[in-house]
Amino acid sequence: MNTTLRIFLLLAALVIGMLRWAQADAVRNGNELALNLTRWDAAKRTELAKTRAGMLHTFRYLRIQNISLANPDTGAITLTTIEPSSDAKVIFPVTTRISLELVRTLTTNDAVAVNGRVVKISSSVPPTI
Repeated sequence: MNTTLRIFLLLAALVIGMLRWAQADAVRNGNELALNLTRWDAAKRTELAKTRAGMLHTFRYLRIQNISLANPDTGAITLTTIEPSSDAKVIFPVTTRISLELVRTLTTNDAVAVNGRVVKISSSVPPTI
């Protein structure tokens, strides 16, 4: 009985550990990130840029400024957009087939939403993400 209990506790600990390891990243609000980057002082902006780089964010209501071919070999398209509340520039490549089909129907001044991992953030005002 003692051995059975130990095996059960070991398996339970293993399952709990695996569940915690398998959790998805939290998706943060990119519009709030952009707004905070313009409102806060230089030290806070620099710290925020360091801590949020590499994290998943969702941006909404991005106004398209420019659409350009990013990579002729893969067909990737780069969108340069402006976040409305902060005037932050958000630049991102579009690489997946379904998203590329959608982007080909867009023009400048259209609004888009995007989910993705932030790679680099400038802490200047207005920021570039």
